[in-house]
Amino acid sequence: MSTEAEIGIGVVDRAEACAEHVAAAAQGHFLSGEFPAGAMARLGAAGLFGMRIEEGYGGTGSTTLEYVQALERIATADVTVALTLEVHILATEIHRMYATPEQKARWLPGLASGEKLAGVAITEPEAGSDLRSISTTARPDGDSWVLDGRKTFITNVGTPLSDGLLVAARTSGEGERPGFGVFMVPAGTPGFLPGERIRTLGWRSMDTREVTFEGCRVPADHILGSPGQGMRILGDGLSLGRVAFAAVSVGLAQACLDSAVAFAKKRVQFGQPISGFQAVQHKLADMAADIAAARALTLHCAGLRDAGIPWESQASMAKLVASRTCVRAADDAVQVFGGRGFVLDNDVARYYADAKMMEIGEGTSEMQRNIIARSLGC
Repeated sequence: MSTEAEIGIGVVDRAEACAEHVAAAAQGHFLSGEFPAGAMARLGAAGLFGMRIEEGYGGTGSTTLEYVQALERIATADVTVALTLEVHILATEIHRMYATPEQKARWLPGLASGEKLAGVAITEPEAGSDLRSISTTARPDGDSWVLDGRKTFITNVGTPLSDGLLVAARTSGEGERPGFGVFMVPAGTPGFLPGERIRTLGWRSMDTREVTFEGCRVPADHILGSPGQGMRILGDGLSLGRVAFAAVSVGLAQACLDSAVAFAKKRVQFGQPISGFQAVQHKLADMAADIAAARALTLHCAGLRDAGIPWESQASMAKLVASRTCVRAADDAVQVFGGRGFVLDNDVARYYADAKMMEIGEGTSEMQRNIIARSLGC
């Protein structure tokens, strides 16, 4: 990995420098479904894998604000590359917050270097928004934990860079108040069984799979925090994931706007570019205003986190507003392009396919509204 001194620029500018390379390959990866190995290698070489890792472990120690700004730049080029990086950084953030110094020294340098890619396994066939329904179990057995269960829609588990997963598992109890833990399960551990890639409408080049754990044994020191601390760990991680998803949504919405403006200026109908028609102008103006508002809310939320000010409900607000803005922007961009926007070779068709999942992943819009309502005392 190049050092910050060798690169000579901050992480936001590094992301900007990578964006052109990422964008050039994005449409090809969308059509083929091929994992963007070259793009991820470029991000790794730029030091972006370690944005939230302390410098002592090989990272850049970047702020949350810098992180979301960098993520937005990458998302403007390719959402799937940005989300692959987001999942990795979510895992490193959980390590940063809850791992012991010994655990950090063991795992974080490789994850910061760009040579290894991390993932987080939470979702199950019957446990999406309802995390307390997680049925994967982890039972103590001598100096080990033994995991059994099944996860689905898990990212970064089957790539050439994949180093393992942080796995959420039930450690005790049934019913209303079960205990949960978060475990580091290295790639190649016996009983850790990634399935085939899941074919999806959008996010087509992401490595997304079902994962099964069958008598998967990990050493006792592979648990992060304490056995009953899992829900707190997941809550802290998901809050960062929400503001990160907001940043990715803003980046995708900005790509929609940029493409729509460029097309409207060159597409001629009735003797003039369609950008001269008020109906098109107003559509573009609304897109620009909505994106600016979503970006401001996202950056505000990141700034609150860096300042140590309560920010969890704002993370849900940012995710709700930005993902909704993203879906509308993709729809409007296709409308501006007309029939050409429905052709798979066109970038806006990719944006349209990628956008909808932004309202579902990292907590649905309905769940974000529930969190916001609770913060209002409802």
